[in-house]
Amino acid sequence: MDSRLEPELDFWRREIEKYPGQDYAAVRASNIQGLVDIWPEILGLEGRGLDLGCSPVSVFENSGLDVYAVDPLLEEYQKIYTPSKPTVKYIPGHKDDGKILFANGYFDYVFCINVIDHTPHWLDLICEIKRVLAPGGLLYFMVNFDEVLMPPNHTKLWNYRIMEQEFIGFFPQQLRTQWNEEYQKYMFWGKFRR
Repeated sequence: MDSRLEPELDFWRREIEKYPGQDYAAVRASNIQGLVDIWPEILGLEGRGLDLGCSPVSVFENSGLDVYAVDPLLEEYQKIYTPSKPTVKYIPGHKDDGKILFANGYFDYVFCINVIDHTPHWLDLICEIKRVLAPGGLLYFMVNFDEVLMPPNHTKLWNYRIMEQEFIGFFPQQLRTQWNEEYQKYMFWGKFRR
């Protein structure tokens, strides 16, 4: 495991420990409301979806969507917590070469929520998203807009200029920033079409 990912594992371990005796899958699934507030249409999406960087439990549990959940730390997360009755298909994150284990154009939509800013090989991840997303498919994306780089949790400074440079081949459909009181920083929310 890449040592730069240790803080992510520690974060989720502490998060799960906050809910002793509770079904953490239900707790996590309740977080989907925040996404619906930004993108009201997501619960009506058709086709196959990918929750990229799903954490120990995807927020799409019990959503009724056909979602695969991928995370490079999934095997480590499963030592901490595994949903008892998953409705999402959990798949190990990627091969050793960083490739996502799905064919070209396999997904109709991809969610990448608060993931890429924590990813050591973020440019490779953008290329993989583009590869597995079908032409015309949708990418739902969120990243923290940091004014200063905050290692080890964040591996790249993100802003609008960087977004324009790196998301070549994606066409913005909806873009917005929103202040996050908890983290005291702006978050960028985007919907892109491939």
